[in-house]
Amino acid sequence: MAPRITSRTVLAGAAGIFSLALVAGTTTAAYADSFRHTDATGDVVGTLTGAPDLTQVFPSLKVPDLQNLTVEHSRWTVSVATALRGLEGAFTRWTATIVTSTGERFDVNRFGSGEYPRMTVSYNIAHNGYGIKCDGLIVSRTSSGVIAKVPTRCLGNPWKVRVGVLAHAERSDGAEPHWSDHDDVLRNGAFTYRKPALSPWIAR
Repeated sequence: MAPRITSRTVLAGAAGIFSLALVAGTTTAAYADSFRHTDATGDVVGTLTGAPDLTQVFPSLKVPDLQNLTVEHSRWTVSVATALRGLEGAFTRWTATIVTSTGERFDVNRFGSGEYPRMTVSYNIAHNGYGIKCDGLIVSRTSSGVIAKVPTRCLGNPWKVRVGVLAHAERSDGAEPHWSDHDDVLRNGAFTYRKPALSPWIAR
């Protein structure tokens, strides 16, 4: 399905489960541009340890198969939500990349699935590759995916942003050869490390 931008959407009235999740906790209505995209199902790309150029698409893998992307850019917050086909797996990394109209790059990372007793879940934000502090940053798991809420002040209050999301997982079956699995929400059956495909510009 082709991506689409919905201009001047009122957050308080946005429809759909992800839009409702984005609005949760908002005390006042704010205008925002939004972007929505549906990703192909069954397009997880596996790479072999020690041979990253050898890739294979695994249609049956549910982790980390991204299903859709919703972005809301308001005066106060950039919200990025994705649904995943499966949520239970081994070590998983979810990264939302935000590129601003001033040429800055921010990577919002969530590490760990939290499905196992010893699994540690954490998140952070990096600015042009360097970790920064961002009070109010939230990256959390929902019933069907991951949502990040990034205060625009942490991004330099940009007028426009472009957003992409990559998800990665390590298989836990202990089989050899060892596979790592990847999905880019805006590409079908392809990905590039640390370089996700980006949405069109989303203004506020």
